[in-house]
Amino acid sequence: MFIITSFLFLFLVYLVLAYGIRWFVISNSADYYERFGERTIFTSLYKEGLRPILAFIIEYIYSLIHILMIIIDYIVSISASLVKRFKREMPAGFQQERGIETRGNNPIIMIHGYMVRAGTMWVIKKRLISDGWKEIYMWNYIPPFKGIPYYARRLKEKVDGILERSGTEKIDMICHSMGGLVARHYISHLGGDKKVERLVTIGTPHHGSGLWSFSISRCGKDMRPGSEFLKKLGSIPPGILTTSIYTSFDELVIPYENCKIEGEDVINREEEYIGHVGLLFSRRIYNLIREGLSRE
Repeated sequence: MFIITSFLFLFLVYLVLAYGIRWFVISNSADYYERFGERTIFTSLYKEGLRPILAFIIEYIYSLIHILMIIIDYIVSISASLVKRFKREMPAGFQQERGIETRGNNPIIMIHGYMVRAGTMWVIKKRLISDGWKEIYMWNYIPPFKGIPYYARRLKEKVDGILERSGTEKIDMICHSMGGLVARHYISHLGGDKKVERLVTIGTPHHGSGLWSFSISRCGKDMRPGSEFLKKLGSIPPGILTTSIYTSFDELVIPYENCKIEGEDVINREEEYIGHVGLLFSRRIYNLIREGLSRE
């Protein structure tokens, strides 16, 4: 019980620090000063009531659920590996590799964020299935400490296998956080521009995040604003119907405007009072994802 309580407290401290950094950056921006003039740490609460506090509490709850989903995903993955080793079949469960044959659109591959697992996108997948989407693939990229280009090469292999299996020429992608950068490297440098029709990114730091300025991991360095990786990423090629969904309440992409991208076929959709992890659970965000997948 002590361990659980300590974890919950320390995680709460982490989230407070993350939002503290977010507030510091935003409150010192020219846009914030133009809106509020003289500002203090309580300015947003005074102007907007208790919505920020409620949104913080919801993000804390979603983040704990997010961690639980990662643990479940690992358990299912390890169990499936053991079953496969003994050459026995395992019923489809939390993590399903095969597509769902229900709707005549492109196959969809879901690409998770940094240091997590595909199971964290399970809620979005179940909603897509309920709405009748066709083949949906959840993909884990490992090991966790490689650079983004390494994962993009693995993504190329995965996409080629999916297209061969489904007999289609194009694929749609739903990407959370760093997953969008993995997809974009694949599109820009590994021939993905010819195989991706729709790209939906959720909370992806297309221009990096200041929160990664002190990171020593390869992925973290790639996500630093102005990194060599981001400079070489290039723009979204015309013809790829891209939707960037993000939130002004994001505690991991700082500043949140770094989620915005430009391009001939790009649509930016900004929401508010949804945290970085909450993007994976929000019905409002799912409706935007569905719109992105329905673009013609």
